[in-house]
Amino acid sequence: MKGVKSILLLIAHIITIPLGMLLVGGVVWFSLPEFANTIMGKQVLTILNPTTIFWITLASAILFVILFIIERIFSRCLPTRLENFFVHLNSWTMGLLGISLVIATFILANPLVSEGITIANARKIGIGVCLTLLTLFHLFSSKISKLINRRLQAYETAKEIGAVGRSSIIFINILKVIELLFPEMLVLLIICFCTSWNVASYFIVILVSCVFPLVGNIEADINLRKQAKIDKEKEQEKLADMVAEKMQQSNNQTNTQVTIG
Repeated sequence: MKGVKSILLLIAHIITIPLGMLLVGGVVWFSLPEFANTIMGKQVLTILNPTTIFWITLASAILFVILFIIERIFSRCLPTRLENFFVHLNSWTMGLLGISLVIATFILANPLVSEGITIANARKIGIGVCLTLLTLFHLFSSKISKLINRRLQAYETAKEIGAVGRSSIIFINILKVIELLFPEMLVLLIICFCTSWNVASYFIVILVSCVFPLVGNIEADINLRKQAKIDKEKEQEKLADMVAEKMQQSNNQTNTQVTIG
């Protein structure tokens, strides 16, 4: 029975990959109206109409969520490494596809028309906050990097030796993002605040696409921690069985000596 579940779960993981790609493609299509005017968009429209694209996107989202839930319920039916392989493959495929489509649309959309830009107080506050954070990050970058690297190194060491660890998986992955992309994300946010929605939507979709690999890394680390807990419990059970067996042997030897005496 477990073998059948493993095969079905493997098929579900394989199906989830194209579903995720269709979902990302549909989201980009409706988030960036200029995509329909590019060469790729015109080729898609020769095959599908906007209504069909909408229903394909909706159906892909529903099936993706259903398979996602099923995969998480029966995740123990597959080895942790294989499970994490599909998690990373799916999350990185969705993220890179979203970023690629946004960049392609930004380059191919000609002309890219921007509405009138009005920087209200809310946008001014956002720009000020981002600039302040960017300045503070660069001022204290050496100290921040040391603290982050210390936490990340401790976490990676615990993961390599198979220890359960106490650090928050979500917090650790956020630290990874801060170490790699924090200044770039602030710059993108500043551009979003300084431009109209027509232009800002490109950078917003890029930021959202970067979330997919982050979520995939969090899920993969959670799977590793679960496996580490299972391995630790097995070791404890094995140790308990060994102690019980030795105690039983010791009792048998004592009883034998008493009988002989």
